[in-house]
Amino acid sequence: MRIQAQLITAQVNKGKSGRPSQDCVAVDEKLGLYVVSDGVSHCDLPVEASRMSCNRLIELIRDKHLPMDRLGLAEAMDILRQAIIDVNQEVARLTLADRKSREATLSAVWIVGGYVVSGHLGDSRIYLSSLDGVDLLSRDQTMAWETYVEHEKSMTPEQYYNAPQNGEIFHTLTQCIGAAAVTPVMNQAEIVTGDRILITSDGMLKTIPHPEVARWLRKKTPAPALAREIANTCAPENRDDLGFILMEVSDIKAIVDERTGPLEVPRELRHIEKHAALNQISFFEGLPKPARDYILGLGEVRFFAEGETILKADDEADSLYLILAGVVEVFSRQGKFLEELSGPRCFGENSLSRGGARRMATVKAKGQVTTIRIHKDKFPLFQSQNKDLFVEFLLRVITDQNRKLEEKGVTRPPVAPRARPGA
Repeated sequence: MRIQAQLITAQVNKGKSGRPSQDCVAVDEKLGLYVVSDGVSHCDLPVEASRMSCNRLIELIRDKHLPMDRLGLAEAMDILRQAIIDVNQEVARLTLADRKSREATLSAVWIVGGYVVSGHLGDSRIYLSSLDGVDLLSRDQTMAWETYVEHEKSMTPEQYYNAPQNGEIFHTLTQCIGAAAVTPVMNQAEIVTGDRILITSDGMLKTIPHPEVARWLRKKTPAPALAREIANTCAPENRDDLGFILMEVSDIKAIVDERTGPLEVPRELRHIEKHAALNQISFFEGLPKPARDYILGLGEVRFFAEGETILKADDEADSLYLILAGVVEVFSRQGKFLEELSGPRCFGENSLSRGGARRMATVKAKGQVTTIRIHKDKFPLFQSQNKDLFVEFLLRVITDQNRKLEEKGVTRPPVAPRARPGA
């Protein structure tokens, strides 16, 4: 089950400069990938640069034929970052071949599970509007940011974004597609039903200041009306092109149970303190936030409706589950009720075993349940990227399993000592 975003609009409004539009937008709703690019005016081929940036980014990720239902957050972040770097290298090779410069900004949003992953080069912007407020997922890569925020420290990031974006220094890029080497700004955030995401070229920001954009996104205006308001406000004033994508997180692809109907995910889910919840699971207790972030990034948020089977006895043990909210019921192979587990708890630990481990019980949702699922395919990646944390995680899981058995009055048989050779 995956959160999906409803595309409200993806459009380019031509400015009054009289030149061909240098902005480009591209969307692959099946992948959940949304891209805006803005060609840099002073280069030789800005239109080609923006179109190639958008289209090639989507093609590179589409051609990987990724299993979206098992794609983890950390893996998605790496894939998007590398795809942006690969697009830049392709553009740079063309420039070397024909000596015609191609430069463009690039901002991409990818919906992965219950998260948005973003990658960014230049001065286009990515906004996320949620119950918590309006956040910028991008960071301007301009001479003004580098000078005022990073070097002189004469401005805080908030002061920078709230300041009038006047002067060439605010629009002189330090990173863009077509550069010799790039370092994309990457970000991630949780999303829930009702959140809005806006990706926009700098054409909007030359007409509408940042505080006004944030105010618009906080309004209760229906998303289609908001899209029209943005376009109509920018159109009379803008000499620059305006490329933007507006989407609203609106749906959960879920199994529809005849008894319960479609699963509804409460907006309050955003306010679940996930890190605090994980800290109450004994084998996460005391882990630093970066370690918990890494483990969360390997998994995906899964929602289950009343009565839905989460795992079935004798099936392959292929995933570890962390209950964030709700209650599950555990049944024996014969269908006998064994116990209830409520969040924050963990189940499915035998998926960590090597070999063809099978499920020893059936687990069903009692009411709506929110989990994080970590597929065993992620464990080799976990071990290779962070061996020390992986070992500590395994030890904590084993300790937790032993504690649960002791609470039930069950003890593991002692391991027989190995016979010495020749004995």
